[in-house]
Amino acid sequence: MLRKHLFLHVSLLAALALFMPSCVHRLSPFPDQNRPFSDVDMRQIDDLLLQMSPEEKIGQLLVGRSSIHYEWDANLLRDWLKDGQAGGFLLENLSLRAYLDFREKANAGATIPPFFMTKQKIALHNQFEGLPRFPAPATIQAIDSAQLEQTLIEHYAGQSKALGIQLCAAFSLAQNTPKTPFNPDALEGDSVAWMAHAVQWTRALYQNRLLPVADGFSDFMEKDTSARGRAQLAHLRQKYQALAAAGLGGIQLSPDFLEKDSLENHPPGFLSDYLNNDLNFKGLIISESNNITDLEKAFHAGTDLFLTEDIHKTYQFLHQMYVRGHLSPTRLNESVRKVLIAKSWINGGKLPTGNSPKMLAQNDQTSVPKAQFASAPKRTKPTARQQRILDYFTDEVWPDFIRLLYEHSIVLVNNPESRLPYGELYTKDFRLIQFADEHLTGLENQFSKYAPYARYLYRPDEKGQFSHFDLNEFRWAFPVIVLDNVDLENTDNQELIESINKLALKTKVVLINFGNPWNLSRFVPELAMIQVFERHPFTERAVAAALFGGIRIGGHLPVHISDALPYGAGIEQPAIRIRYGVPEDEGISSNKLAAIDSIAQWAIDQQMTPGCQVLVARNGDVIYSKAFGRQSYNAPAPVRISDLYDLASVTKIAATTLAVMALSDQNLLDIDAKVSRYLTLPDSSTIGDLTLRELLTHHSGLQPNMPIARYLRRSNQLDSTDCNALFCRERRDSFQIQITENLYFNQFHLDSIWNEVCRLDISRRGRYRYSDVNFIILQKIVEQVSQQPLNAFVFQRFYKPLGMRNTGFRPKSAFPDYQIVPTAEDTFWRKELLRGFVHDETAALFGGVAGNAGLFSNAEDLVVLMEMLLEGGVYENRQFIRTETVGQFIKASKNQQRGLGFDKPGLRGAHGCSNLASPATFGHSGFTGTCVWVDPNEGLIYIFLSNRINPNISNRKLIREHVREKIHEVVYQSLNTFDASLPRLPDAAH
Repeated sequence: MLRKHLFLHVSLLAALALFMPSCVHRLSPFPDQNRPFSDVDMRQIDDLLLQMSPEEKIGQLLVGRSSIHYEWDANLLRDWLKDGQAGGFLLENLSLRAYLDFREKANAGATIPPFFMTKQKIALHNQFEGLPRFPAPATIQAIDSAQLEQTLIEHYAGQSKALGIQLCAAFSLAQNTPKTPFNPDALEGDSVAWMAHAVQWTRALYQNRLLPVADGFSDFMEKDTSARGRAQLAHLRQKYQALAAAGLGGIQLSPDFLEKDSLENHPPGFLSDYLNNDLNFKGLIISESNNITDLEKAFHAGTDLFLTEDIHKTYQFLHQMYVRGHLSPTRLNESVRKVLIAKSWINGGKLPTGNSPKMLAQNDQTSVPKAQFASAPKRTKPTARQQRILDYFTDEVWPDFIRLLYEHSIVLVNNPESRLPYGELYTKDFRLIQFADEHLTGLENQFSKYAPYARYLYRPDEKGQFSHFDLNEFRWAFPVIVLDNVDLENTDNQELIESINKLALKTKVVLINFGNPWNLSRFVPELAMIQVFERHPFTERAVAAALFGGIRIGGHLPVHISDALPYGAGIEQPAIRIRYGVPEDEGISSNKLAAIDSIAQWAIDQQMTPGCQVLVARNGDVIYSKAFGRQSYNAPAPVRISDLYDLASVTKIAATTLAVMALSDQNLLDIDAKVSRYLTLPDSSTIGDLTLRELLTHHSGLQPNMPIARYLRRSNQLDSTDCNALFCRERRDSFQIQITENLYFNQFHLDSIWNEVCRLDISRRGRYRYSDVNFIILQKIVEQVSQQPLNAFVFQRFYKPLGMRNTGFRPKSAFPDYQIVPTAEDTFWRKELLRGFVHDETAALFGGVAGNAGLFSNAEDLVVLMEMLLEGGVYENRQFIRTETVGQFIKASKNQQRGLGFDKPGLRGAHGCSNLASPATFGHSGFTGTCVWVDPNEGLIYIFLSNRINPNISNRKLIREHVREKIHEVVYQSLNTFDASLPRLPDAAH
């Protein structure tokens, strides 16, 4: 499995590293100036201030927060800008195209360029409708990758420049500590890490002429002359000086700060004075105020820039403050000067216009009439530059990139006794216990890929309290408890906490906590705990896979929860099992693989098969797994991924050959030894000198079919009688071998069949001749050497430890009928629809267990077996077969097309195998319409299962039309069709 994990890790980092927008500057040392802006034409600023009216100045202090869904929305915002009532905009929850159109027209009609702002912390995708959404900062920080951090910063800056967004609230001043409610948008709980993160983002934005803003400010200190107070103030001063030195241009007040009643006890402008004098910070003060009370407090504190959803109301408020003398000309000019300096700095040190708004309004030739905004023709197609931006943000790589971010953010916080990943899945009784508003279906579906479970859902009441549960009933099981954004701060949930802790002392509990990480501090160390910061379809599937080692876990806590769970805690866990991913993980476009759907449906429509399962895996990732059609043409039941098919001759490699390999590993079998070394044969036997190698490669010269024709004659079939010498309608006496529901074979005749096998003609020995007889002899040898029936040996040695719960012989004894796909309508011998009873006549006479056929399985079970072989006999960090043995068996023998037991592609081709497959490919096909092919050169597994012979065994359409080969060819043609590197941005907006 190493190949898989290396690919995923490298592909993520490679995709990140390749994102280097040409318009983004790399980081250089700190700015020398201990202030946010330098190299600004102050003379231009002062001239503008002298020419601007008070109303125009007030407008520069307003940033409208809005969305645009209709043309009149855009016209209204542009009117505010034209009338001087807006100095900028934060536009969100609108389409990217609408934003681009508005920004272009707004800049064209503005006399002083407006601010465009973002509140997004990771990527600007989240600001617009219809684009893939990035995770919250807490999720990103759990990945703990410096390379990821650097790349995200660079693409954030590049996106901002391309969209003409200059006011970037890219990080929060708030820190997550156990004393505060958890905020997924806040930064790390570790002060050193927080400062490094904040400085890194600030420097990157500043050096790209973007205005870095930190929101969540609440660091105001009352006057405190004590030693402790002086120390706290010195610490804050050092913090803001470092941020200012990195280029921090503004701070936004926390909503909690504005709710303080004590603010009114301070003189007007107190916060501005505090920041300037005590913290030596001279950037913009921003507040978001949407009601009069907050407006009054924000104004009283000394806010420079008002972010508001109601520009008109805020404008009227400030205008009234000015008229009444509460907003003095000096205070107004100070704030406007800071705004204009910031805008000038953003534009390279000089504002694009040399005229004041008032002068432009008086000049008919240069002014843009208000009517022009409303009557401007609506562009139906984006400009070339807009299209490049739209292509960038909608590139197909983003969803896969985001999914990997979510997947890598999962944190294994505690893992007593190395409980995870789960082992020995076949024997575990899993109980999935969810405390949530609804079933987590993504988690449930992924869980079921690895193991069966019983599920339980406990919903909270209107107060968020859980009741009417009894966790003690799960003390004999393997409970997996899921907390979906549960608030354990709620004292009413103390009973839930105690119940989980008590259960953890009785059995091996795993806890998955979605959301608030502070919950983890309430649990005993006997719990295995996984922290997931956001519940998302991606994280639901990923955390389920993590339980079983389907994905690597490498996340680390970005917060300090307790001394036992400190900042940076996290247990790394490698992947050890198959992962259920998407084609893009392996460099394959999903759109290319969609051709499989068309071919499968075409085959069903043309009645080549009633239904089928198709699976493709690469490098340990199942990237395509679908079921098509119905179990029978006249049955309503659709084929499901969990349904079992009769594998026919695939049994030869999925059972018999594996058994030979295992015994060879133990030096209990020598493939170059003679049959007579292992079996006691009659003196008249002709097969004693045959070697196991000849049997495995079909060079024994034995006839293709077993000598059983006389048992199938019509004269030996039951008609009106209940029993004859060979068969009986019920199990009794020597009729112990069940062939169908109401047909039993006389076991005494098995010796007769074997005696005939021993005397078969081998005159064609040394020439290739495909024969089922070879594998019946191999079955006899395996059972003699192992002293176990073949089915018991492969179950104990392979299927059970590999967790293959849907694979086995005689499936009716373990599975309900609805899960077993009917194989064929036998109108000649058994005269019934075969469901769960093997179609192959030899295997049927042997009671369903034979070396040539009889195995039932589904695609998602078989892929585990094939992955073990692909990885050189290793799965779940366990060596099932020696790597040297695997190599020996899957390699084509000298001058032969076949390996040892395995079929190979060659000059004559192989059923179900594409001509594009490499010579290293190995696998097998089956009469019922099945095939399995593994290409080590490409790390590729292809599985096709069908019941093409249902209802008619003479139906050869699937074979004649090469359906399996065509699908396999699509797989090869899809390789390397997806480029995981992130797209490049166009140059910055102008």
